[in-house]
Amino acid sequence: MTKDEGTSRVCAPDGPKPETALITGSSAPSATSDAAMTQESDDLKEWIGALMLGSPRGYSYPISQHKSFLGVDTFIGCNAGCAYCFRYRKEIIDPRRTCEDREIVDGLLQHPFFVRGVTPLSVNSNSTDPFHAAVRASTLDILDMLESSGITNPITLITKVPLPEQEIQRLHSSSKLNLDVNVSYSAMPEEVEPISANARIDFMKRLAEAPIRVALFARPIVADWNATAEHFRAIFHAARLANVGAIIVGGLRLSDGIRSNIRRSGLAIPLGHAKDYKKYLPAELKDLILEVYREMGMNTPLVRRASCGRALIRPNMPDFNAHWDEPERNCWSSCPVAQQRICHDQAARVPSAKSVFDLLNRIGKEAVGFEILPTGVLLKESLPVFMISYLRLSLRFPVNACTGDLSGDADPALDVISAAHQQAGDDLTRTG
Repeated sequence: MTKDEGTSRVCAPDGPKPETALITGSSAPSATSDAAMTQESDDLKEWIGALMLGSPRGYSYPISQHKSFLGVDTFIGCNAGCAYCFRYRKEIIDPRRTCEDREIVDGLLQHPFFVRGVTPLSVNSNSTDPFHAAVRASTLDILDMLESSGITNPITLITKVPLPEQEIQRLHSSSKLNLDVNVSYSAMPEEVEPISANARIDFMKRLAEAPIRVALFARPIVADWNATAEHFRAIFHAARLANVGAIIVGGLRLSDGIRSNIRRSGLAIPLGHAKDYKKYLPAELKDLILEVYREMGMNTPLVRRASCGRALIRPNMPDFNAHWDEPERNCWSSCPVAQQRICHDQAARVPSAKSVFDLLNRIGKEAVGFEILPTGVLLKESLPVFMISYLRLSLRFPVNACTGDLSGDADPALDVISAAHQQAGDDLTRTG
């Protein structure tokens, strides 16, 4: 399963380190978690401790800030067997519960990164699959609790697992929730992605007929696996057949753990079309994707950024992550003109100094100076990338800090989750 992305800039890793006490329930990383991170790059280690949140068993991260949403997770583990999965750990193939549903909802509603009615959310989509048979009841119960709490924030579920019809109707009955489902399908060969492609296409079709907002999550696109014109025709045919609201494409992000998983699956590491810690999509693949898209006369919106796709399937919603600040990298010609106008109008809504200060104050960073420009908020000192994401998503306006560029394709929170899986596997191995 692949995850989300956005655009944030941070200072070089030797800048100020995040303060773990700012995150509800957080504590300094233990020696065990440090050991689990020894193979991660140095620039990611400082974020791990700040993002890890305590749980009853002490090894989970039930609430984690990602590029495009604030994620809540009550389970860890997945047995889908996808070769490129960042979460895979042989000791925790089957999902294990790490947090109670009520506990995580209460924690979310009190979390400093959560802004009611604004912050995009995900449920059980970061450390497991929300519709895995062992996880499904938790996902649906959390959604019920959020609806009962009057939550109108955008909520995304990212999945490869089809739901039975009865539970699709249960999702549809949550009429007050601002929900979308992203079904991951990218015409991968079975040795890379064992879950039935036809079942996922049928699932998208049933979601759209319910109706429930649905996007086709065509990630990752990887040379030698699924990056030919034939593969792209299969993806677009599936989108047309299922009548999805948007198609979201992206590349493969590599890490030591993902390399190990790929090798374990007996596959070669894709070279030249994947990068460490970035969901990389080469220019030549973008050109081929758009060529096939035009050749097939597609009308379904096709976008590069996940937050763009989730925004445009909602009425009059600009990109949550304000990607319009780098249109040459983020905005494709296949994005509808009407959606481009919505984002253009949002870009003109410059936030007030009070709104920026209030958001900084929520996370204990009220002393950070800033300048509000027509093109974005410029922070006068370095902040961790997950805090930049929190500010961008809360303001729906570009926010940058200091110099340097982590790139819109990086998401350090994924490495937090990889490290948490490593630690969870160690803990579960010790306890049996």
